Amino acid sequence: MPNPIKYNIEKELPSIILILFTLVLSAVSYPNLNDQIVTHWNLAGEANGWSSKTFFLLFFPGLTIFIYGLFLALPFFDPKKENYIDFAETYTNFKTLLIGVLTAIYTISLLSNLGYLINIGKSVSLIIGAMMIAIGFMLKDIKSNWFVGIRTPWTMSSVTVWEKTHHISVYFFSIMGLSIIIAPYLSNPWNITIFILGTLQMILGVTIYSYLAYKKENNKK
Repeated sequence: MPNPIKYNIEKELPSIILILFTLVLSAVSYPNLNDQIVTHWNLAGEANGWSSKTFFLLFFPGLTIFIYGLFLALPFFDPKKENYIDFAETYTNFKTLLIGVLTAIYTISLLSNLGYLINIGKSVSLIIGAMMIAIGFMLKDIKSNWFVGIRTPWTMSSVTVWEKTHHISVYFFSIMGLSIIIAPYLSNPWNITIFILGTLQMILGVTIYSYLAYKKENNKK
């Protein structure tokens, strides 16, 4: 099977270092954590989920390794694998971004459980919001494929619609990212409201736009 992406160890090194960091952080943190630790917080930064430290310290690094391995393998199973050559660098950056975000959230969670005063709600919202904005800018360089990008019936049916939708998506993703960043600074119910509205406008925006672009393209035929 031909390799759709020529993996370069130097470009993969940032992700590998981040994964190794989570493993070292788990080993160093284990003796200093309580048996039960907080693993989930709401938008206000209030704890609302717990688990054993053993489970959390194994699960999160394991999840990171799984996601990294998954993204390494996906191009080989994509019927449009030949397109990955045209956005190989963006694909690598996308993969590194996800691993970086997971590592950052994991690190903040552990530091909070170790007693460091961190506003989890604002910190995690900032990380995820910034990630959504960054993804929005990356999408314009992603070529048609089955696994990464905005996959609606209309983007998957037309290369032109795919490209138009991915170029316009930066606006929808940026608005969503900003809504996530702002939400923790608002009181109930406005924090939940702006989060939901930001998510809905992104989902509906790219879906409706791709449909209209496809309809316009076919009306010209």
